[in-house]
Amino acid sequence: MEDWQYAHLSEEQLAEIKALEHKLGVALIAYENENKQDHQEHLEN
Repeated sequence: MEDWQYAHLSEEQLAEIKALEHKLGVALIAYENENKQDHQEHLEN
């Protein structure tokens, strides 16, 4: 979203977006760690 679009959102909508962004970030970190671990296991075999 563009900065100007955020200005039109309610506090509740902003909070929901922040919560979803946090969940996405956590999921991305878990995904990257899993791929890293799989890659390391592949190199060891």
